[in-house]
Amino acid sequence: MRAQPGRDGRDLDTLALQGGRRDVATVATWLRPHGYVEWEGALCRAHWQGSASAYPYPGERVRVTRVPDSEPPVFRAGPLR
Repeated sequence: MRAQPGRDGRDLDTLALQGGRRDVATVATWLRPHGYVEWEGALCRAHWQGSASAYPYPGERVRVTRVPDSEPPVFRAGPLR
């Protein structure tokens, strides 16, 4: 079941932490522990922060946090739960 969008159009399961943004992205490659996610129409490098037994598969959604000052964007990815 997908979360209902908030007033600003973002999913309710996105959070703001310590001035940074956490968003939900779609996995493009199997994160083991490095891979790619699709974020805002681009493929971006991501590093999996969850357990090895929970690596996501392409097409799954994960929570991502952008690594500060990374250009192009690099993300830390973790499970939605």
